[in-house]
Amino acid sequence: MTEGSLEEKDAWTQWLLKARYLGNPEYAKETLRYLRSFRDSVLDNAKLNGKEEFFLDVGSGDGLIAFGALERMKNQSNSTAKVIFLDTSKSLLEHCRQISTNIPNPKPDCIFVQGSAEYLPFKDGSIDVITTRSVLVYIQDKRSTIKEFYRTLREKTGRISLFEPIFGYFDDNGEDLNRYFACNVSEISDIATKIRDFYRSLKPPKEKDSKLNFNERDLISACEVAGFTEALLQLHLILEPQNKALGYESYLSIPPFPNVPSMKEVMKKILSTDEIERFENVVRPQIDQHLGLKHHAAHSLIYAMK
Repeated sequence: MTEGSLEEKDAWTQWLLKARYLGNPEYAKETLRYLRSFRDSVLDNAKLNGKEEFFLDVGSGDGLIAFGALERMKNQSNSTAKVIFLDTSKSLLEHCRQISTNIPNPKPDCIFVQGSAEYLPFKDGSIDVITTRSVLVYIQDKRSTIKEFYRTLREKTGRISLFEPIFGYFDDNGEDLNRYFACNVSEISDIATKIRDFYRSLKPPKEKDSKLNFNERDLISACEVAGFTEALLQLHLILEPQNKALGYESYLSIPPFPNVPSMKEVMKKILSTDEIERFENVVRPQIDQHLGLKHHAAHSLIYAMK
């Protein structure tokens, strides 16, 4: 690991490795099961055929996709194949490097590269496959980034397989308070409005918010403009029960994104003791007894061939 404790590392390391699970092993187990289904879809769409030389996972994070690729490619015929972990975070790359040392004789070889999606440190036409999971959603210039992917891919055989959430699909800026809190808060709408408005104050205008200022059509258009000869985008709209391992304390304490405070932190900052108690009396039974509203989500799976 890099110097310093986990608390001293960058926000993404904190969130990916610690804050999003918050010591709740059952919640972590359910969340990882959910994420692995996305990983499997990305790798299926990558159409690995045993001939790849360079597999690049952009924004590798905790290694979910890259280690999945390593497992699928371990028996492939190309003995010079490499799985490349690329991330802006040194500490996340070191985390993945440490995991790789516990894999006996890992094949293909693992390469760890610090860099950004916008400026890939690779030659033109040098990469066989590029994957992402929730990377473009945090980048303002998605069109330019997809062009950069195109630049580094091999002619005729290079391809991308991406998973990107479409946060804007169901976003109404918190107008529907019940959906915003994933439970019925009509009895405490005054308190719920305070919390929502605080989170609103942290957000940039929608046109400048990389998570909200695009849709699935923008992504497929970016593939066309970049020059891909074929592209397929699958839009998945999901309505499902909340994770049953998510109790009230986790509901309050898990921050929604890196660099965004948890609801517990926000409540402590802006609510009175009486308001916190009122909120708990209404919301805790719904979360702990799994009576909350269903979870809405939208995500895209993108495959494109150079």
